[in-house]
Amino acid sequence: MVSTCANHGCLAKFLYLHDGKLFSLESQPTSDSSVAGAVEYFWLCRKCSTTMTLVFDPGNGVRVTIKPNVSKTTEPIIPLIEERRKRSGDEEAA
Repeated sequence: MVSTCANHGCLAKFLYLHDGKLFSLESQPTSDSSVAGAVEYFWLCRKCSTTMTLVFDPGNGVRVTIKPNVSKTTEPIIPLIEERRKRSGDEEAA
């Protein structure tokens, strides 16, 4: 379930579909087009979605990146799946 902005540096909470951009991405795409990968949902808040988007990087998974033709900011580009795992591990340890 999507609850916060996919940009780990953002604290925005997901409340409404119209307030940002919702992404549906295959987390493990396969080369066989008849077999679908697992679908994961990610959300970028309105502020983050104006300058950022999500991409699938085969080596790193889904990650936040700066949109083309947008001036670079100081926001880090972080592999989302790895970051989510770190967060989940922190929550389970607590």
